[in-house]
Amino acid sequence: MWDNFSDDLQAAAHKLEQCLMQFAEFTLSQEQLTKWLKDVERAMTQHTELKSSLQEKRAQLQVICHCLPAI
Repeated sequence: MWDNFSDDLQAAAHKLEQCLMQFAEFTLSQEQLTKWLKDVERAMTQHTELKSSLQEKRAQLQVICHCLPAI
């Protein structure tokens, strides 16, 4: 009886450790994604202010098109 309880307890502890490791990996990935999204948002904000001349607008379009593959 106690042997079964001890085995079950060890198995539960092992599963809990695995879950904690997976959660830590998930948290790290989430932080990296959040940082990337903020960086992209910052970059797009810098390049989306209104321009007055057609030449400035074309240059702005080229910069945005260049950024799109990264997104």
